[in-house]
Amino acid sequence: MKLRFLLVVLALGALVGCDHSSKQWAESSLRAGGRIDLVDGVLGLRYTQNHDMAFSLMRDVPASMRTPIIVVLATLTTAAVVVLLVRRRKNLPEVAAYTFILGGAIGNLADRFLRGYVVDFIHLQYWPIFNFADIWVGIGIGLLLLQHLRATRDPPPQPVSH
Repeated sequence: MKLRFLLVVLALGALVGCDHSSKQWAESSLRAGGRIDLVDGVLGLRYTQNHDMAFSLMRDVPASMRTPIIVVLATLTTAAVVVLLVRRRKNLPEVAAYTFILGGAIGNLADRFLRGYVVDFIHLQYWPIFNFADIWVGIGIGLLLLQHLRATRDPPPQPVSH
């Protein structure tokens, strides 16, 4: 139990550290309008400040209210993931899933507290610009979906009655 907790804390430190160091690099290297094409026309790096949520879900909310609402929602969501991680730590894939989600949530929430916005810089054609924290959340959700599919496909063995 203590080893698993330590591993989760170390993993969270690595995930949030990677996210924030990449955002710091993006601010210092790309903020002045620089762009880097990695795969011509498909994948590149471009600095943006996200004052909204994913997919601009709060675009109709007045700017003065947007950040406080996002911070409250993100804090509550992060707390809920912590509760799930503590209560549902059944197996390693599930623990890993919640750890990835929590790492992404903490990374972007820290941006909101430190900067007032989230730094995004990974630009994939036909997709909103995102960051590593968003990738961590996506990986975590993907792992949870795989766990769910696996659990529904392979039900636990039933005891044999004599």
